[in-house]
Amino acid sequence: MYPIDSLSRHRDAAAAVGTVVVVALLVLSVVAVGAPVAASDEQPPPPPAAYYGELTIDGEPAPPGTLVTAKIDGETRGSIVTTEAGQFGGPGMADEKLSVEGEYGDDGAVVEFFVNGEPVDSAPSPVEWEAESVEAVDLEGWDVPHPDVDVTVDEAASVTTVPPGEGAIVEVTLENTGDAGAVPIALDIDGEPTEERILELPSGESTTTFAPSFDAEGAYEAVVRSPQHADEVTIVVDEDADPPDDSPGLPPPPPDAEIEVVDTAVNESEIVAGEAVAVEATVENTGTVVETVEIPLYADDEPVDNVTVELTAGETANVTYETAFDESGQYELFVADERVETLSVSEPALEITDTQLDPRTIEPGESVEIAATVENPAGVAVEETIEIRVDETVIDEVSLTLDPGATETISYSHTIDADGEFDVTIGEVDAGTVSVQEGDDYERPDDDDDGIPGFGLGVAIVSMFAFALVRLWRHRG
Repeated sequence: MYPIDSLSRHRDAAAAVGTVVVVALLVLSVVAVGAPVAASDEQPPPPPAAYYGELTIDGEPAPPGTLVTAKIDGETRGSIVTTEAGQFGGPGMADEKLSVEGEYGDDGAVVEFFVNGEPVDSAPSPVEWEAESVEAVDLEGWDVPHPDVDVTVDEAASVTTVPPGEGAIVEVTLENTGDAGAVPIALDIDGEPTEERILELPSGESTTTFAPSFDAEGAYEAVVRSPQHADEVTIVVDEDADPPDDSPGLPPPPPDAEIEVVDTAVNESEIVAGEAVAVEATVENTGTVVETVEIPLYADDEPVDNVTVELTAGETANVTYETAFDESGQYELFVADERVETLSVSEPALEITDTQLDPRTIEPGESVEIAATVENPAGVAVEETIEIRVDETVIDEVSLTLDPGATETISYSHTIDADGEFDVTIGEVDAGTVSVQEGDDYERPDDDDDGIPGFGLGVAIVSMFAFALVRLWRHRG
């Protein structure tokens, strides 16, 4: 291991040269304004915004090696590691700045700032992203963690002699003697930045693995660095070297990030075709790095939806899918490889909610009024033809198209010429029986009702006359 100061000088020189090249390119681009530009099917991303300013933690200047990260809509768009106390980036043209990438449509989007993984306040606030803008922003954080990570390359566990085209394996031990927090760990090859990852490191010992590959023979100096410390190893690329050993003696590099689905739920297990189902899942990053992953929703073996999330180590997030199913059937739902539920999708149909027959008793040649209330309980519009049947004979067909939740009343007047009992069906619903009676057999309900329960008119008169005779006989006696 060796101090980071020597590496910083090399990086500062490289940054200055890079800035001169960028300025030259900008001048050339200005001169070339107005020249015809060839059409391209793929639009290049807009130029990034750049930020610099003062950085304080708990009222004191932040120490060198502090990680500043910028996010838009929860997605990391850029980061910088401070080299001076109390300052990130600088105002000069040759000064490094926090470069924040954007997309078309991001103009005016709010930029959020994080220090060592913790959100901090900005002045001005809010900071709105604008392509090509260079803006001074002061950051102030409280209770921000201070990781201090020592770096050691484990040469015994690494594979540093490989043939061209094969990946070397650089095993790294990270000893965090400070607070748990977000730390950038970078790999440089021959002084050139090759890979950087932001790790959420707990206090104590952790490991990470790099796997650089090389096409040309030669010896390459690989440096693994944290903001505070660095270590190096020489990688030899030789066409006579053996490929990396896959035997049990050399374990595969452990994954730095791993996303697990820890909980799932679905709002409905039965829907009709055309309706959507909502699936919710809780996912967790059980690894040690910030990870942006796509988490698919499957119906059987087919992906039907996808959600992209960015999670720091140990962070959980809730994701929601909403997908419509147009065909009926049974579907097994999975979020990634975690089974959710069996979803039953049926064809949408109208429902008969009320039926009426008036009257239920008629004479031959008279008519009965048949009516029903029809409702659409589905979440989509339904078109259906409803049959009205008398003793399984279709006497009418009614075609309806109802919006979700709508109701409509249908009716039909039917004349029956023969006597007997006739069953009426509307759709698949039994509406009741119509009784047709001929001649003396025909009686309407309550036709003999004179207001005296249990007696006809003649019986009532006779009873009253008999009662009067009894009273007269008793009076004479």
